[in-house]
Amino acid sequence: MPTSLTRKGFAAALGEFIEYCSKSNPLKINFKFTEIQLTQPQAINLYRITQEIIHNTIKHAEASELFIELRQEKDKIILATRDNGKGFNYDEKSSEAKGLGLQNLLRRTEIIGGKMFFESQKGKGTTYIFEIPIAKDEHRNSNTDRPGG
Repeated sequence: MPTSLTRKGFAAALGEFIEYCSKSNPLKINFKFTEIQLTQPQAINLYRITQEIIHNTIKHAEASELFIELRQEKDKIILATRDNGKGFNYDEKSSEAKGLGLQNLLRRTEIIGGKMFFESQKGKGTTYIFEIPIAKDEHRNSNTDRPGG
């Protein structure tokens, strides 16, 4: 787990990762977020999901821009991403061994009780939407809280 995730929270850790990726890739990544209370499993899995999407966008999409948004809607946390890349055909990708990235995204979403939706069309980019239920427990941390703070 990235130490910045434990020390600074989801938004700051993701911001650092985006900054790191921007130094070595021409992909312009726009990250918009509102402060949201995340459990540690939510923060870790949403971070890994976003890393996977950024990695796939850089490696496969031939996109110039990627938009990432984290927000809360009623009783759900929403992570939405959209790129302007070449898109892909889900049936083709899932029948190949290369569909592992999609399986990882789905698995991580299920671990935190969420749902994953995506739309991709050749020549029109890819959009992912993750809906995660807000945890009902008392052990939530603000994505800006530091341990012991």
